[in-house]
Amino acid sequence: MAPQAAFALLLGFVRHAYENEYLGAMYYNQHRDQRLRELVAHSQVPLEIVASSYCAPGDGQSLGKLRASMATMLEARPARLGGALVRHSPLPAWNDLLEYDQHGNETGPPRDRFDVLLDTLLGPILEAVHGLQQAGRRYAPAVRLVEGSPKFAKRRLEQLRKRLHAFGLSVLDCDLADSSDASQGLMLGDNWLDQEITTPLLLVATQLHEVPPEGSAEAAVALLMVPKRLALPSGMHPLGRLHRPIACALEQFDAGCRAALRAGLADANTVGTLWMAGIPEEADAAVSSGFADANLSALSDSKRLCHLDRALGHAGVAAGWLAVAGALETGADGAPQFVMSQLDPMQLAVVYTYPKKDNNDVAEP
Repeated sequence: MAPQAAFALLLGFVRHAYENEYLGAMYYNQHRDQRLRELVAHSQVPLEIVASSYCAPGDGQSLGKLRASMATMLEARPARLGGALVRHSPLPAWNDLLEYDQHGNETGPPRDRFDVLLDTLLGPILEAVHGLQQAGRRYAPAVRLVEGSPKFAKRRLEQLRKRLHAFGLSVLDCDLADSSDASQGLMLGDNWLDQEITTPLLLVATQLHEVPPEGSAEAAVALLMVPKRLALPSGMHPLGRLHRPIACALEQFDAGCRAALRAGLADANTVGTLWMAGIPEEADAAVSSGFADANLSALSDSKRLCHLDRALGHAGVAAGWLAVAGALETGADGAPQFVMSQLDPMQLAVVYTYPKKDNNDVAEP
């Protein structure tokens, strides 16, 4: 074989091997980039919030007004059942309503404080729940209770079912949130998004105390949420949306913030209010340092901050959801609201509020 032919053959083999490696790397990168775009797009799919209600200490004062006043509901007071003074903020005792049940209402079994709490909490969202139920079977919400007192959980689930029956909603699937999920706070939203739920969800999170811990609060939150892929019936409009919550260790706080803002299609400079719940004071320095490391110092501006633990006390399993309800209530200007909940792991999420629209009657299916 002539030297020129041998050289051409050798060059062809080398060129073939090079092009195989080049094309393999190119297609791998293209596939990886496409997969990353799909994952990012998947992470940015939110839960639409159709109705929201909460009960918090403060004589009916809204969380927005509490934030504006910079007041605190925490003070040393005896526990509801007596005992030493404890710095906490309880919900009303509702003794007048309970006394009426005992003396003036003989049509049913006596109610307790949790029953009155459910009536107060669910009243503002019943119209929306009934509207979805009337729109057809696929719109009937599943109800999940997150209860802060495990020993009372089953009893309070039965009370919730009875109240739903009294409201004409006995057909709804009502159960406790999975025991493994009940302590996960906002990450319940992440789990539901991963499960790609196809029906509306009514979350009911309640925290009551027989013996309140120091610095605690009683609270309850109800959020009626609908997956983005499920179009609402004609005439119904969402109040806002909750983007996928992100969990991170405090040491990875800067990366967690960036991931949460990316999932929420938000920029730190446009965030309206930073809502914090379940973050102890000893973590303040680490949180501020994390904001600085992530070049997100704008989020740590005290004018943007509402720390619910300092204003109300720590509301246990309801704390993070109370922050979501507060963000939904005060975000009327359309700016994204940033929610931080718990500490180990830290939970971060973005909430938006839509301009108000009137909900007309739901069209018949």
